Amino acid sequence: MNDKLLPLDIGPLNPTGWGLVIGFVSFAIVYAVLAGRLLPRAAAIMAEREAKTQGVMDAADEVRTEAEEIRAQREAILAEARHFSMLDTHHRTTADAIASWLRTEVRG
Repeated sequence: MNDKLLPLDIGPLNPTGWGLVIGFVSFAIVYAVLAGRLLPRAAAIMAEREAKTQGVMDAADEVRTEAEEIRAQREAILAEARHFSMLDTHHRTTADAIASWLRTEVRG
């Protein structure tokens, strides 16, 4: 009697009836262990990591927003300093011109 499942000669890939039953039972046990114990734990760990990652991303967004505000303030201060620098240069040029004019008037 041929106890092979398929009438083909495919070597160890053709299981016996009992081999197939043992394979299904083993698969069911492994699946039950994975689905009942390991997969929920893995899902909880992944959810915890996701929450931590989201917290870090939120903190990074807050720091980025604060940095952008500080940069805008710095740019405003620099723009004001440039404006006063231009005025100072203009006033020095004007003062030099007046002093030069006064020297020529006093000597002349």
